[in-house]
Amino acid sequence: MEKYNVGIIGLGVGEKHIKGYQSHQSCEVVALCDFSEEKIRSVKRKYPFLKIVKDADEILLDEGINIVSIASYDNYHYEQIIKAIHNEKHVFVEKPLCLYKKEAVEIRKLLQSKPHLKLSSNLILRESPRFKLLKKMIQGGEFGNVFYVEGDYNYGRLHKLTDGWRGKIDFYSIVYGGGVACPRFMYQLL
Repeated sequence: MEKYNVGIIGLGVGEKHIKGYQSHQSCEVVALCDFSEEKIRSVKRKYPFLKIVKDADEILLDEGINIVSIASYDNYHYEQIIKAIHNEKHVFVEKPLCLYKKEAVEIRKLLQSKPHLKLSSNLILRESPRFKLLKKMIQGGEFGNVFYVEGDYNYGRLHKLTDGWRGKIDFYSIVYGGGVACPRFMYQLL
């Protein structure tokens, strides 16, 4: 069984990625990154055996790391994904994948040139049993002809999408950090 060394960038929600990777027998977390001195001090106490850095390039350019988990600020995702793929790393990235269509097109094109690499994101609701059932019911015609579907994803985090660092990005929309979790079949209906 092949072993994968993992580096995690962004230790807000990214800190939760540590446990997930540690629970997988093929993965070993070897490096963590955050630009916050406070966060770095905190994780050094919890994980003194891991390499902990402030510069994401120390993970993205490290030839010994096979998988990069990107949980940095949304406006850094694109650049970090591109560097990871160029440096032969599999990528797991928090949503949104990127902020602009042209970035998504470039990421796709780069991945097509490196089919041995995998990229994934945490669009968890797309596999939710309730949404799979709803899709099946819609496809089966149980609701007649569906012309419009609207849903709310109110889970008490609106402030995280409008305040703080996200609220400081001029063009930011809650769709980037919340709406993209919606099932893809909703988009396919229109």
